[in-house]
Amino acid sequence: MKPFDAKTLNRVWRSLLVETLDESAHNTAMIASINTDSRAIKPMDCFVALVGEHFDGHDFCQAAVNQGANLLVVESKQPIDCPQIVVKDTRRALGLLAAEIRRQFGGQVIGLTGSVGKTTTKQMLANICQQVGKTHMTQGNLNNDLGVPFTWFALPEDCQFAVIEMGANHQGEIAYLAEIVQPDVGLVLNAGQAHLAGFGGLDGVAKGKGELFSALQSHQTAVINADDAYANWWQDMAANAGSKVTFSMRENAGADVYASDIQLAEQRFTLHYGQHTATVNLPVVGKHYVQNAIAAAAAAYAAGLPMAAVVAGLQTFTLAAGRQQLIQLGQVVIIDDTYNANPQSMQAAGDALSFATGYKIMVLGDMAELGEAQIEIHAQLGASLQHAADAFFCTGTMMQYFAQHNQRAQWFLDKQRLSDELLQWIISNVDKTVPTTILVKGSRSMKMETIVEFLRQQINPVEE
Repeated sequence: MKPFDAKTLNRVWRSLLVETLDESAHNTAMIASINTDSRAIKPMDCFVALVGEHFDGHDFCQAAVNQGANLLVVESKQPIDCPQIVVKDTRRALGLLAAEIRRQFGGQVIGLTGSVGKTTTKQMLANICQQVGKTHMTQGNLNNDLGVPFTWFALPEDCQFAVIEMGANHQGEIAYLAEIVQPDVGLVLNAGQAHLAGFGGLDGVAKGKGELFSALQSHQTAVINADDAYANWWQDMAANAGSKVTFSMRENAGADVYASDIQLAEQRFTLHYGQHTATVNLPVVGKHYVQNAIAAAAAAYAAGLPMAAVVAGLQTFTLAAGRQQLIQLGQVVIIDDTYNANPQSMQAAGDALSFATGYKIMVLGDMAELGEAQIEIHAQLGASLQHAADAFFCTGTMMQYFAQHNQRAQWFLDKQRLSDELLQWIISNVDKTVPTTILVKGSRSMKMETIVEFLRQQINPVEE
């Protein structure tokens, strides 16, 4: 992060200032690193006191100074001997500082959002950009009003590309994040049944995601999913964008970027990239990964990247932890897909699992934030996924309804009971000549990775 002096900070935060930092007395109080955790403060860090529903960072200002903080950004002046800038909203101050860093960035910025597939598409796209020049991307799930600023704070000065993921659970969030990101290329992957409670229904989700398009100006490009039911909405929301690029999984959609000859078992498809075509061999299996790849390719097309970089990037990317990570334990393969879950990603994971050979098991936890329709959605998914596996081990309050509509499913009161029963099944039924694939998935709040870790520790002794 490039250091900021008092004069610059007073300018960047002028709309929020309650009390400025004395430029003559404290011009040496440079911000070279931002921290909001007093426990992690390093000498010469700036401590920003955030205020939340259950915490107040002002209570830790003295601790931050004791750790070496050289500047405090606060909402009320603290009785502490340390340079301070008083602002109306410290959270908003982080966003304004991040926006300043973005304005100074001379490379290309690609911003993306959507209900499903953001993280995977981000990684694909970043790997494509990396073929051309040094690339910075959102780490983990740092895609909210705090995560996006900290993504910019971590920007290396010699980058040529920044790929920024934006997440939201209610309307207005993407609009705010787009002010910070100011993308040259804005991509909305889809609108689906995720965070329905916060958005007030599927139409609300589509409008919320489409806020990225509404933020685009004449020098920026909108990348629109022609297959999504809300594609026409988004075309209208992107009216001020300078140009539009479309992508599709259909050959006859008239899209700028699309896929054909999709061979899921071989992980291969033909990429149509403007007037050019190429064969792409993905390192992961599933139709949803082809959709992610096409979306990433479309964003790269909008950014003017060569097709060779797209093919190389797609064929060499790796998934994030908890995103279909394969763990081989003898004849048992565990697919750790515990990062998160919603109806679309659950369905896609099941469809991908159905291509595996041998015995197939899905270990599933609740899907969160589905609002009033959560019971119906879990029940519908239980019925629609019956083809995907030979057995389903389920836990969580809502997964009871999944199991009631799936004849192959068992429901367990808690994860430990599920884990014990699953292990006993493996001990009794694993055939050393027939592979067994176990896919584990659930919303983040279910922490299904504990089941993965339990199996990892227990299966090897069984195999031996």
